[in-house]
Amino acid sequence: MSKEMEAKRLAVSSKKNQNFPLRAMGGWALLTSVFVTLLLVIGYTVTGDDAPTFPIAGAAGSVLLLLGLPAIWALQPHTGRLGQVGLWCLGIGVGIAFVVRVLSLVGTVDIGDLVPLSSSVFNALGSVVVGWLTIRARVFPAAVGWLLLVGGVLNLLGGLTPVGLFTTLLGIVSGLTGSVAIAGYGWTIVRSTREHPQAA
Repeated sequence: MSKEMEAKRLAVSSKKNQNFPLRAMGGWALLTSVFVTLLLVIGYTVTGDDAPTFPIAGAAGSVLLLLGLPAIWALQPHTGRLGQVGLWCLGIGVGIAFVVRVLSLVGTVDIGDLVPLSSSVFNALGSVVVGWLTIRARVFPAAVGWLLLVGGVLNLLGGLTPVGLFTTLLGIVSGLTGSVAIAGYGWTIVRSTREHPQAA
């Protein structure tokens, strides 16, 4: 019986060690997506222009964020199905934003307001769920969960507010808040893989 238990323990340990590189890559993907987002926020704020490089950089940031989301789940799987639903909502929101950015590069398709708004809705739902579960799970710092939650709600409010100075400020604040939250997730994941490589 002890041999069976030892075999199971070794199998679980082997599986965790196989996930280690993917988790580390996910953490770095989250951190890189934050860097791209901050560059976009600075670019929009300084130039106030829709340069073609902005949608390209935004699309790249979306892909990096999508690649990093599974690493959040890998570090707090005990959040259960609700945690999975929250991450799926975040993923769908980011995926819609990616499609919108790619279509804006083509310029021949009228996207309208409903599609970007749906991205904000999914992002807000995912941010609230994942943020709240992060606060309760205590794997990541609670502040990271709060920032994600608040950033998602502010992003949705920005999508519902008429275009103007307030909307611009709301977009900047929500972008920075969400970026700090994602950076918190990414850094915690990277740090965990460095400090406990065998347990990762």
